[in-house]
Amino acid sequence: MDDEAMFVRTQSLPQTSQRAMTVRVHTPIGSVVVRWGGAPQEADGQHLVEWTVDDDVHWGQNTRLAFLSRRNSDRKATG
Repeated sequence: MDDEAMFVRTQSLPQTSQRAMTVRVHTPIGSVVVRWGGAPQEADGQHLVEWTVDDDVHWGQNTRLAFLSRRNSDRKATG
């Protein structure tokens, strides 16, 4: 296995006919909802995936953990 690939668990989500199929991807560091490009009947299960990140994504500059973003937003709204 190369460094860019990892096993994840996927979970199908309720779908609407107007949108592309989405799944929740569970990883050791969290979960994310993504567009599913595979066969619908294969959406639930464990898959070896390769992550691609756009060149303009810079960790700690314009990207941060979602739960930290939410917590900081809550503080601003209430504080």
